[in-house]
Amino acid sequence: MNSIGKSMRAGLGALAAAVALALPAFAAPVVSVSPLTQDATAGGTAVTAHIMVSGLDANTGPVGGASFTLSWDSSLLDGVSFTNDPSNLMGVALDPAINDASLGFTPGSLDIFFIADISLNGAALAASEGNGFELTTVTFKTLSNTGLSPLTLASVTLSNADGSADIAGVTSANGSVCVYDPAASAPQGSCQQGNPTPEPASYALVALGLLAAGLARRRTR
Repeated sequence: MNSIGKSMRAGLGALAAAVALALPAFAAPVVSVSPLTQDATAGGTAVTAHIMVSGLDANTGPVGGASFTLSWDSSLLDGVSFTNDPSNLMGVALDPAINDASLGFTPGSLDIFFIADISLNGAALAASEGNGFELTTVTFKTLSNTGLSPLTLASVTLSNADGSADIAGVTSANGSVCVYDPAASAPQGSCQQGNPTPEPASYALVALGLLAAGLARRRTR
């Protein structure tokens, strides 16, 4: 009986350690596509994606610059326009030529790079940005094909207020657009949304449930 108890405690201890490792030790900024999912009819419908940053606090500090690549399915969506810092929370651009160095759209992708007004110090940026703000607004139009286009963020970097260092731990969250037949009353059936991939913490919770079930069966025997 003692050996069973020790085994149970050891198993639960190991699982608790796994859960602790799976969970982030501290909050970090997240750059995400908003809305996460949206539907649009094929054939020239306007679609707007908002690239948001959240999770800013005293530890992360404000954002002084950003760069990322947004990609999508070029057979379903065509890039139309984009606006960096649409709420003008980062001040007047230091150099419009630099901030427009993305060179616009290429088929299926957009490279973004922009920096805050050099005259704004960290306190001013923190006051305007708060816990988060909109980095970029991107507008697309749908093409004639139908299907599910991912909106994928890659190479995401946020810099601190004076641009001297990158903010650590930044993560990203992608989105998608379901482009469906305008003759259909709803997009169901046009796009296969699929099941989300479980995060590490989800795996740990599933493992905890399986362990509990196994221990219960063992105790019954």
